[in-house]
Amino acid sequence: MAENKSKGNAFKSLPASLKPREQMEMLGTARGMSPEALLAILLKTGTSGCDVTVAAKRFLAAFQSVGEMIRCDWKGLMAKITAYNRANPQNPIRGIGKVKCMELAAAFELVRIAYETPHAGELPQVIETSADAAKWFRARMRFGDDREHFFVLPLDAAHKPISQAIFVSSGLLNGTPAGAREVFAQAVQWQAAAIVVAHNHPSGDPTPSQKDVALTQELIDASKILRIPLLDHIIIGKPDSEGGQGFVSIRSLGGLNF
Repeated sequence: MAENKSKGNAFKSLPASLKPREQMEMLGTARGMSPEALLAILLKTGTSGCDVTVAAKRFLAAFQSVGEMIRCDWKGLMAKITAYNRANPQNPIRGIGKVKCMELAAAFELVRIAYETPHAGELPQVIETSADAAKWFRARMRFGDDREHFFVLPLDAAHKPISQAIFVSSGLLNGTPAGAREVFAQAVQWQAAAIVVAHNHPSGDPTPSQKDVALTQELIDASKILRIPLLDHIIIGKPDSEGGQGFVSIRSLGGLNF
């Protein structure tokens, strides 16, 4: 007990220049601060025997890079903590539970949105080709995800987007559970005259699977019943895949009656 108390006092006795918040205040900016110090500010507090700076260092050590960390959702963050603690029972990450992981995931997502959302005028105002649609989906997706994410882009009668690409569902490592009901619920809600759908392949290879083709046929059938045309189903892969195109248009492959 005395040892834990001494460790807590050790942090309090650090000079201001080594305390994350005080360091930022002295610098007048977050720029130039170490990832550990920045993360410590987000974590706010540590626990007995594991002050916030130690927790931040151990947390970062659970990832290969800061980039890998900020790509995780809250469940991914918790999984990394569990794996780290299993491998480091003598120096575990403490004080970072479900709520804290959700707070971190929210902060990371805000950063991703800010950097991944194109400025006004950067996206095609009319969807004339699959490449036009792919740009809208890439604005909402990011390469490096370990799961598939399914999106729908609602269009007006002139094929102008009436919203950003709308998230429909996320799947497991080997698939996404999107179906006609989920997709067209969004189309109806936005009073779309037509839609384009897309999802990513975590492997980076945008080659459509048999499941992708079967899902596309399901969506085509539903689109004809609801009279909301499905213009294309696009598979997003690595930016340099498919000869630098980075996606595959299922419509362009032929074989389905869109």
